Amino acid sequence: MKRKTLAPFFAAAALVAVPAFAAHTTGKLTVTQPPPMASAEDTPAQREGHIWAPGYWHWTGTKYEWTKGHFVTARKGYRYEAPRWVQEPAGWTLYPEKWVMDEDDKEKTVSRDSSLPKR
Repeated sequence: MKRKTLAPFFAAAALVAVPAFAAHTTGKLTVTQPPPMASAEDTPAQREGHIWAPGYWHWTGTKYEWTKGHFVTARKGYRYEAPRWVQEPAGWTLYPEKWVMDEDDKEKTVSRDSSLPKR
């Protein structure tokens, strides 16, 4: 009998959380509220073999929370793209951090090693 009374409660709780999200697919997150202005953050001195990933506002499902910047290990042949918020028709979309193949670095590697096939 208790199961029948709890089911509507959980269904109602789930519906309350839905309006804050417009979509959450493929690593992107879209919300209707704009993020706060980025917080000022001291960038520490560079560390060899590392890249500074700046802090950003992350959506928790009910509010924004600041995620502090940190160092990430560099990846040869790739460049780091930090998370970023973009205003789109559906709301504000957070594009997550990612590593993108650095075409310039790839060409330098091929030209230095003659044993690799040229394209």
